[in-house]
Amino acid sequence: MPIYRSINIALHSQFGIEQLPEYRPQSRDYYSERDIAANPPLLVDELTSTCSVYIPVFPSSQFWISYYVSPPVPDEQHFLFKLYINGIFVFSWGTGIENNWKGKTMFGLYRQGGGANARVRWEKRSLFFSPPDRGDGEWKGVDDPFDENAHVEIRVHRAHGRRRAPRQSDEYANSEHAKDERAISLMNAGRAGADHPKRFYRFALIDPLDQPFATFRYYYRTWDQVEYLGLQKVDEQLGEDTELSIIEPYLADESVEGEGAQDQADEGSGAGLEPPTYIPQGDSGMEPLAGDPWSTPSSLERPPLDPPSRPPPSISRIHYTPAESEDTIDLAHRPEDWSIETPSPIQSLRQEISTPPPGAKRRLAAASLFGMIKKSLKRRGASSSDKTNDPEG
Repeated sequence: MPIYRSINIALHSQFGIEQLPEYRPQSRDYYSERDIAANPPLLVDELTSTCSVYIPVFPSSQFWISYYVSPPVPDEQHFLFKLYINGIFVFSWGTGIENNWKGKTMFGLYRQGGGANARVRWEKRSLFFSPPDRGDGEWKGVDDPFDENAHVEIRVHRAHGRRRAPRQSDEYANSEHAKDERAISLMNAGRAGADHPKRFYRFALIDPLDQPFATFRYYYRTWDQVEYLGLQKVDEQLGEDTELSIIEPYLADESVEGEGAQDQADEGSGAGLEPPTYIPQGDSGMEPLAGDPWSTPSSLERPPLDPPSRPPPSISRIHYTPAESEDTIDLAHRPEDWSIETPSPIQSLRQEISTPPPGAKRRLAAASLFGMIKKSLKRRGASSSDKTNDPEG
């Protein structure tokens, strides 16, 4: 996906192409010249802050999402990503300075089924294109190439804060997507163990819920439909006119009437505290599910998009100057003394005990042995003299 509003989002495949190719929508005039009635999306719609591209479908394959926000970004700012499939909300995640505003999302968390008294467990659900038809082997997820609802959508909201919230999630079988699953499935990827942090947050949004800061749409189509639509590959980056600032938040007097901005939470569908959102902490070593490599024509392949380099944040050293009143403070709490090593009681005890060198030890052992022999000889001599002086009976 082109970098739009300093946000870069891409869909990655389990196959060797790594990143799904992206294609620019054709104009309406292109289809009018061919007597085709169509209402194609715009590559960039500034009125709705939406960027749209087409992607090819790899049936039965897994894909996941990578994201990156280019600097500069205020340290206190967070970003909330909300995933929709065919217009139905699926799950959401967020990022902030602790993740350098980048990462990847490979699954969503859902509560596992069980009885009322069963222990709460969580399962991972990964994104997969649906399999082809068993009869003719053709993928039939999208019948009409101009279907405006057959797309993956990611809405990005800015937030000036977040707070921990209780874990809230339904079983996948009860979700709206499970009830109307089409073209893209959420496959069970196993139980979420202890190595997957299960933290949910509420976000204080800057952007109203119905006016995201940026929206990215991926219209998924078969290879035949991509050719029929006459699509062309998308440039790596859009012009400077779309590189809008991400620093300045909406002001309250600029928001739509009846829809709050910033921390005005409860008016209409405006910004405020979002429902609890799961924050993934990396991929925890999770690898994509195995699959046979699928060769792709070189003309349709696209090299992986490397995120722009971001220098590591500089950490300024805090110089500590103790106040005069700190003379009575315990030395263990003084920062300037933290580098002083604590004396070892064992080492002090060893220094107090005098131990002779090895040579002296050997001389002392020899002298002790000679002393013992001398005392033994004396005792034997005394015993012999006593027997000699005894009178005869």
